[in-house]
Amino acid sequence: MDRPAIAICNFIGNTAELRQTALEHGFRGIDWTFKLEDLPRDQVEESRLLGDIAELSGLEVRYHCAFNGMDVGDEDDGKAYAAMRVFEKICQVVARADGRFMTVHLGLGRRSPEGLSWERTIRALADLVSYAESRKRTANPTL
Repeated sequence: MDRPAIAICNFIGNTAELRQTALEHGFRGIDWTFKLEDLPRDQVEESRLLGDIAELSGLEVRYHCAFNGMDVGDEDDGKAYAAMRVFEKICQVVARADGRFMTVHLGLGRRSPEGLSWERTIRALADLVSYAESRKRTANPTL
């Protein structure tokens, strides 16, 4: 039976130290959490981020997108559109980092599902998966 792949979150700012800590304690992966304020704003910041992630070689990196109040299924057209653009940007970064897994939260930070559309959520997630697959092919044409 395979051992489960236990991951450590990226709570240590220094990537080399994060990698070393993960390996020393038997973690097989990193749960890389994106925060809205940390998303790269330009090519230089994206290159820096991708360089940091590349330092985690030998560990499986999974990407975690937990954005309070940002939902692709928001009933407000403007908010849903803005959320989709953010998640598409993250898909681009994850594809460039050769990422395979990205967790998206729905309804995070809300007290109820009021203001969310289930139908819009399902359509938007399907669109996001298609978008992510196309980015993966663009980033890695041999796939």
